[in-house]
Amino acid sequence: MFRPENTPEMKTLWKNGAKNGLRSIVKYVLSVAYSDTRRFSYDEEGKISLNFGHEKITPNTVVVWGGISSHPKASLCRGTGRFDSSTYTNILQQHIIPLAKKDPSKTTGLVHD
Repeated sequence: MFRPENTPEMKTLWKNGAKNGLRSIVKYVLSVAYSDTRRFSYDEEGKISLNFGHEKITPNTVVVWGGISSHPKASLCRGTGRFDSSTYTNILQQHIIPLAKKDPSKTTGLVHD
């Protein structure tokens, strides 16, 4: 992949952005919802393990999305089938957007992965 050379102006912009972020790090950490998605495998005996395979739908696996934030509520959601953009959009609409609407001053972003 082609990546342009970092100019002095870009480096200054990144440095200033990092300084501004660090000045308000507590506010940032408390105002972001964090989420991740993982596929789990299970066997006939009920043993569950993290599936390190590909994202294809494979037998005896299930996708789980989880989200946490500074709000007192965390969410877990089981996915059905392949975890695609439509599924992800629906989950965000059900679990993250209501947090932002409940108190816009507390939820300003989402960090996935």
